[in-house]
Amino acid sequence: MAKQKKTPAIQIPSGDAEIICRDFEAFCKYLVEHKAKLSKTTAHIGKKDCFELNRLFHRKEEYEKATRFQKHYPVIHFFYYAALKYHILELNAAETGMVYGRNYTLFQNAPILERYTLFLLNFLYDVNFLRDKYALSHIRPFFQWYETTKPETGNVYPCMYGVFPDEYSSEKGITAHLEELRLIRIQRKGEMQAAFVPWEIEVLPALNAAFRLYHEIHIREEGIWEKEKKIESFFLKSMDVLEPGQKKYTLSEIFMPAQIEILDQTVDLEVSMRYYDCSRTIRMNQRNSLYDLHMMIQEAFDFDNDHLYEFYVGKEPLQKTYSVPESMGSGAAESVYKTALGKLSPRKGMKFTYLFDFGDSWWFEIKVVKIADGSVSKPVIVKSKNPAPMQYPMWDEEYDEEYDEDYDEDYDEEE
Repeated sequence: MAKQKKTPAIQIPSGDAEIICRDFEAFCKYLVEHKAKLSKTTAHIGKKDCFELNRLFHRKEEYEKATRFQKHYPVIHFFYYAALKYHILELNAAETGMVYGRNYTLFQNAPILERYTLFLLNFLYDVNFLRDKYALSHIRPFFQWYETTKPETGNVYPCMYGVFPDEYSSEKGITAHLEELRLIRIQRKGEMQAAFVPWEIEVLPALNAAFRLYHEIHIREEGIWEKEKKIESFFLKSMDVLEPGQKKYTLSEIFMPAQIEILDQTVDLEVSMRYYDCSRTIRMNQRNSLYDLHMMIQEAFDFDNDHLYEFYVGKEPLQKTYSVPESMGSGAAESVYKTALGKLSPRKGMKFTYLFDFGDSWWFEIKVVKIADGSVSKPVIVKSKNPAPMQYPMWDEEYDEEYDEDYDEDYDEEE
């Protein structure tokens, strides 16, 4: 009886794994040690610092001047997302720069393979770091191509995408991440021609490991994981495959949520209507929920509470959405009923947004203006500026009569 051929173990070359880890370490140190300033509106890295960071990486964008935004540097945008998501770096109190986060030392002390695997899985399963949130549709065809072609390591194959050198696109972002993760190497042919650069890909050893992980964990077992724990579940499963027999992994702790203490304090929130010069300041307890805040805003601006609504906290790509079950179809939002104001870690100067009525789109800007010890028996309005506009403006009676007359004259009922 012929011996059954043993499937080789999945291995990721250590040299390839080290490259992205070195680049990420350089990214973190540059932002903190150079005190790189962030945009006041987006909290993104500025053009000059993006240009300098790009020069530190093994995979570089071919820009000659510091004229592009963070979104035009796919690797920087990816590192920015991962650093903040896992609290490896954190925004300073003023949100104008970065400081080392609570998990920086944990991440730096983790084995190279664990760090690389975390990057790989975030690229495969969490595409919020891309401007196009549906960019996963571009990743799947790549793996379908891999399964059909069965490319061999070291060989060169025609590409599937066109790279547009001056504009950020999902395709360009994905190929940049594939290169940074040392899955492929782009073989460019010739000079830039108009807005299109033809290229081919060289398959690197790590691509085989990535595809096998994707196939064994995603395709075979997709759907068994809780959505909010998907990356964590995939990480633990991947490490079990890559290092069989290992009982504990250093980075398993990075998925643990921060313990936020809800204090016995009141928070004064200045709620301003976008496009209107009117505001209300609401005082409530940290223990009050976002639903309580919603109800107070409705009362403060004399609205009818007859539409869906959402709160948006933080900046893209890590912005969080808080909503009601009726509008949480995607499962991405968190419940306003279960979220206390204190869970947002309010601090003086903090800002977030409230949208009421997805049709008429009433936008409100919310700012924390004061935090004090103590409590209130119920949320209360402590300051009011200018009358609020009517939620449903009344028709002018004369215009209404003219409209009815014109309508009747033009109406021709079919028999």
